[in-house]
Amino acid sequence: MDPKVVFVSTYTFIKNGIRTNASGPVIPLRCYFWNKKVDVIFFLEQPLPGSDDLRVILTEMNLRLPEKKFIMQQAFLFGKDISSFDSNKTYFRLKFRDLISNFWALFKIKWYFRKDCIDIFIGVESINAICGIIFKKLGLVKKVIYYIFDWAPRRYHNLIINKIYLFLDRLATYHADATWNITYTISEARRNILNYDQKKMSLQIYVPYSPGVFEKYLRSEKDIDSDLIVYAGGLIRENGPHLLLEAFRIVLNKYFKAKLLIIGGGELEEELYTYIRKWNLEKAVTLTGYIPEEEKVINLQSKGVIGTAPYPVMRGSRKPFGDVIKIRMYFACGLVPVSTPVPPVAKEIVEEKLGIVTLDDSPEEFAKGILELLRDKERLFVLRRNVIDKARKTSWENTYTSAFMEMKICFKRR
Repeated sequence: MDPKVVFVSTYTFIKNGIRTNASGPVIPLRCYFWNKKVDVIFFLEQPLPGSDDLRVILTEMNLRLPEKKFIMQQAFLFGKDISSFDSNKTYFRLKFRDLISNFWALFKIKWYFRKDCIDIFIGVESINAICGIIFKKLGLVKKVIYYIFDWAPRRYHNLIINKIYLFLDRLATYHADATWNITYTISEARRNILNYDQKKMSLQIYVPYSPGVFEKYLRSEKDIDSDLIVYAGGLIRENGPHLLLEAFRIVLNKYFKAKLLIIGGGELEEELYTYIRKWNLEKAVTLTGYIPEEEKVINLQSKGVIGTAPYPVMRGSRKPFGDVIKIRMYFACGLVPVSTPVPPVAKEIVEEKLGIVTLDDSPEEFAKGILELLRDKERLFVLRRNVIDKARKTSWENTYTSAFMEMKICFKRR
C-alpha cells in the first residue's frame, strides 16, 4: 500500500499561539507526513481546555496547493467562557465537540470524496478513532489507526464514566486496523488487567515518544552546572513536584552546593512556593512558572545534567501506562534522569544504564538517588554519554516508519 492521502484527528494544545508539548503527536505527525510522503494531509485539531481558543481547526496541506484552514464555530460551549475551563479536567461538552467535529470536517472536504477515499485515518483517542471506523464502514476510509498517547485503566474516579471510557477504548481497539500504544504496558494491561479478547484486538504496536536529540542545545561537559537539578513539567500531584521538594531539602542538608530549577506551572504552584518559604529554600530553588515556548524550556533544562521524575504511586495515575514526555525530553537534552519506578521507561533507564531508578517513591529514596549522582561526577558524566547516545538513535521518522512497516504500509517519496 502506497498511501497518498492521510487524515489525522487529534487533540491539541495551543498557548500564546504556540503548539506546546501538551499537543500530543500533532507536530511530529505533521513533520513526518509533510516530508514528501503523501500528496494531501488533513489535520483536525481539537484544542484542550486551557488553550487560547477551543474552536476546532481543520487544516488541509496539499503538496501542490496553498494550505487551507477551516474553523468550526463554538456553539458547543453553550455560552460558557473558555477561561473558566480547567486544563486538568475532562468536559463532556468538549467530547461532544470532538465527535461532531469529525463529521463537520468530512463535510468540509466532501469535494475530495468525489474522486477517491482517504488511505489512512489516524484517530488520537478513542472517540476520534471510532469516527474513523464509522467512516471506514461507509467506504470513505481504507485503514484506521487508533493512536494512544495518554491512557490508564482507571482514568476517571467516577466508575460509570470510567466504564464508558473503557467501553470506547475496547470498541476502538477491536475495530481499528492497528492500535499504536505509547507504551508496551498498555497492551499488557488490556490483556491482563481488563481481560480484552486478544483474538479481537487489532494489531498492537509500541510507538514510544521519540524526540531524538537537540544537538543545538547540547552543551559540553565543562559548560554544564553539574550541581543543578532540573524538574520540567506540570505542577500537579500526579507528577510529584511536592515529593521532589521534600527530597531536595534532604539533599541540600547533605550537599550544600545543590540547586534546583523547577520549570512549569500548575495547581500546586502556590503550595510549592509556601513550602520553599517555610524551609528557607529561596536561594537554592528557582520556579520559572509556566513557559509555553518549547525552545526556552529546552535551553533552560540543558544547563543542568540531572533531570528528575518524582512520580508518586497513586491510584488512578496514568504514569504507569504513559511514555512520560518529561523523561524523553531529558534524554533529548542530555539530562541523566532520577526516576521513581512508576513509569515504564524506568526499565530502559536501568537496563541501558541511563540514570537512577529509586526503590520506591519516598522522599528519602529519591534524595538518595540524587545524592549518588551529585557525589560521583565521573559516573554522572558516563551516564550522560549513554543518554545522548540513546537519544541520537531515536527519532520520530524511524519510530513512525517502523510502525507503518508492521502494518505493511510503505510510503514512496513524492
